[in-house]
Amino acid sequence: MTETISQTEQTRTIVERLYAAGAAGDVEGVLSSLAEDVVVNEPSYLPWGGTYTGHEQFLGLFGTLMQNLDLTKLKIKYTVADNDKCFVTFHAPDISSGKDVYIAEQSTVRDGKIIEMTIFYNEQTFATSPNS
Repeated sequence: MTETISQTEQTRTIVERLYAAGAAGDVEGVLSSLAEDVVVNEPSYLPWGGTYTGHEQFLGLFGTLMQNLDLTKLKIKYTVADNDKCFVTFHAPDISSGKDVYIAEQSTVRDGKIIEMTIFYNEQTFATSPNS
């Protein structure tokens, strides 16, 4: 009998792979976790807030994030997966201040790729300036 991985386990694995690749600066690893037409929803109050669709727009967003957050020091606090959804809470230092920014992200996985991410920032430190 062949053992199969549950949708919940697959979702968790794919999302954890995305964060590991992001923290390592592995752009190819990040993109391999994302569907070609991935949709990322960033809060509108952020200077880079808005909706990003597809790999090209995601790469622009990822570059902006790398300029503002030290993703090499990203620390995941919680990962909760259920079926095709995964919710992750983490923190990473703001590059200009060194203070941790607390973030939660909900991802939806379909056919082995993340198809949508919605981002929730705990603190609005970026509301006035991307390097506050």
